[in-house]
Amino acid sequence: MATRVTTLLILAAFGSGAVACSSPESSGKTTGHGTTTKTDDTSSAASCDPNDPKIPCIKDVAEPCGNDYHTDYAGDELCLKPPKNGFQLHVGPDDYTDPDAVTPWILPPGGFPGQGPDTNFCYYMKSPNDNDIYSSGYIAHMRPGSHHYIMFAVQGDVPDSTGPDSCALRNSQIAGGANFISGATREVQDATMFGDAPEDVGLGMPLAGKQQLNMNLHFVNIGDAPVLEEIWVNLLDEPADEVTTTVKAIEWLGGLTMSIPPHQNQTLESPATGCTSPKDIDSVRVLGVTAHMHANTVRVSMYRQAAGATDRDLIFDDFSWSEPTVWRFNSQITNPMPDRDTAKSGAPFSGILNATPQDTFSWECQVENKTDSTLTFSDKAYTGEMCNIFGMYASPVAKAPWSCYF
Repeated sequence: MATRVTTLLILAAFGSGAVACSSPESSGKTTGHGTTTKTDDTSSAASCDPNDPKIPCIKDVAEPCGNDYHTDYAGDELCLKPPKNGFQLHVGPDDYTDPDAVTPWILPPGGFPGQGPDTNFCYYMKSPNDNDIYSSGYIAHMRPGSHHYIMFAVQGDVPDSTGPDSCALRNSQIAGGANFISGATREVQDATMFGDAPEDVGLGMPLAGKQQLNMNLHFVNIGDAPVLEEIWVNLLDEPADEVTTTVKAIEWLGGLTMSIPPHQNQTLESPATGCTSPKDIDSVRVLGVTAHMHANTVRVSMYRQAAGATDRDLIFDDFSWSEPTVWRFNSQITNPMPDRDTAKSGAPFSGILNATPQDTFSWECQVENKTDSTLTFSDKAYTGEMCNIFGMYASPVAKAPWSCYF
């Protein structure tokens, strides 16, 4: 246990001239850093194209900030207006015209192979809802250079951050007090793991009023221009009287004790019977899952061995460390088949994925260490590794994240 807790603390590290995206005149009340409330305004909107292959626009949910939004940094097109029904969490500068306000958020060039700017930081804020609410999902946009954001609910009352902050509080709680809520690993990620399928009716993610939040951001700059570290997350309301089933996080962390020598290949494997759904719940539904790994991992795979079965079934293979897929499971989605020979990501399982404590789950990561250093579990995108799976599960009596470790 001591070894696991110590390693979990390491995990906790992972984790000019412009109009602000969330300006009070155009997009509702805002604090710049931190939260933005709902808005009904539709002025100055750029064209809303739901079929845009790069940044699809969802009317009233995830719309671009507007044609008058410009900064000197890549990724302006990723700026989001707050949702009509819900609220926005924003981490980044509160004034793009003030160099002193922008400088703390700048990551200079010079990353891998020079192993330069690769930064993990935390940002503390409180959710703007006064009372306990439910969310039907969230949309996340992150500027170029982002590897992930991960949101935790932490215990205690912390002053709001005014810039990139220490992760010390989150680190001290990761083994028991911090509650993983949400995250994203793509520049544009519709991370909602439930939708219009009949079995999705009544699902909702709870969020306590004025919840103390910790936002963990990871940015890497391997280019030749400065990167602006900034994200927008739109959380969508779900009326409490319509929620019958609670959605909670899946948090599986792997490779905690890895030590892979330079230029060696290893496949990290969880115990075949080491991960079961919460034992105090007769049955849960797995809504969706996604891999979280770094640049030296070439494949992540998840398996299930059903109760009484002699063999395990592949749930998904993913071969993209920088743009892993969120694999969703409901009656209306048919996932593509994977192909290991061509490194094509896919999920052989489609449909409703239910699990009981009698089923066992496992996962593995195939790691090819391309560096001159030993790879350990670390927040560094090119010189450290992780073998994690995140997702969401649902049950009328769900109370806590579904956590597993190896």
